[in-house]
Amino acid sequence: MNTCTSCGIDEQTHHGATVVCVYCQATVPCRGDQSVPTVESSDWRDLATEHAEDCEWVHTKAHRRATPMMRIAEECNTQLDRAGSEARWILDEDSSSNSVGAWFMGNVGGVTLAEQMREETQAEIRGAQNRRVA
Repeated sequence: MNTCTSCGIDEQTHHGATVVCVYCQATVPCRGDQSVPTVESSDWRDLATEHAEDCEWVHTKAHRRATPMMRIAEECNTQLDRAGSEARWILDEDSSSNSVGAWFMGNVGGVTLAEQMREETQAEIRGAQNRRVA
């Protein structure tokens, strides 16, 4: 029996299945193994009605356009530079952290929220300062 790689439900009972968006936490219909629409596609208008108004995945058309998180990552990376840390926030675009579209820094991965990125940045800065003292 074949199962959907998005939600794990078998094809016979898949109709009506839902998944939770990792960016906005909205419960949305599972589209199975359909590919993500192109940047120019009008399908994004329909997708936008299913997600939260500020959903980063929809807003950036699956991270194919500059995002507010990119600006925050740049700010955080600048702070890390100033603190002497070699850590960097990197957007997972190829599943290298097993979480495409999320941000990771060293062992911290799956970050999609600005507040969490800022908190983890401050924790790394404290760690870098402690490593210098030790």
